[in-house]
Formats: sequence, C-alpha cells, structure tokens
Amino acid sequence: MNRRQQPRAIDAPEPCFTRLRTTPHGPWLPARIYQRLGQLAGEIEGVPTDVERVWTSGEIITEAEWRDLMRDRARAAPF
Repeated sequence: MNRRQQPRAIDAPEPCFTRLRTTPHGPWLPARIYQRLGQLAGEIEGVPTDVERVWTSGEIITEAEWRDLMRDRARAAPF
C-alpha cells in the first residue's frame, strides 16, 4: 500500500478508482467504486464485489491508470 496517500475515513467510502492485490505479492488488479442506481457498488477486474473490500484494501489511482490496468488484464486473459 502506498503510505504517501492522503488519509481517508474507513467508514465513508466514496467513488474512486483503485488498484489492489488479492494475494501477497500478486499482480495489481484494477478495482473501482462507483454509483449505481443511487447506491455505491464495487468491482475488481469488472467483477462485482463488496464496496468495503475495495475501499479498505485499494490504493487510489487515476482513471487513466485504472484504464491501463484494465487493458493489461484483458490482454493477459486466456482465450
């Protein structure tokens, strides 16, 4: 986790783009929190997940960085 990030309130998730690892020393995975039908929703690599998991485990990045990670993961996916 990037220790230089601004502190954030753990109990107040907000829409953002993040990257996280689901296993120690694993690859960075693109994740995000977004508004859906008036509620916050979370996803990791496009798969729905718990907002809290993304908010507490993710390292906030820019949308461009998130798009690059999504593109890289799509290239690595087996056919």
